[in-house]
Amino acid sequence: MSRKIILDVPLEDLKDILSDKGWEVETVTKKLGPTKEDRADKNILNYALQNKEIIVVTVDKPFVSRLRSSGIKVAALTLEDKAKIINEKLISIDSEFD
Repeated sequence: MSRKIILDVPLEDLKDILSDKGWEVETVTKKLGPTKEDRADKNILNYALQNKEIIVVTVDKPFVSRLRSSGIKVAALTLEDKAKIINEKLISIDSEFD
């Protein structure tokens, strides 16, 4: 099982949480660069093709199809998935004060 993931830009804020859960996490910005051109879908796709064991984590629905058709492992997250993660964190924080 692969434990290596790369987070697309909208999900980069989850890096620490996922690292704490045992994932080896990279971010698109850190690996590919800070500009919009650096972080373009084609560059993420090329990076994933060169690193076959990595799982791309994204919320970009059209990009998910492109990744999958190229044989890339992808975890497609919806806004509901992100809300669930945030909700779990909030519950954890809230329970500290009960």
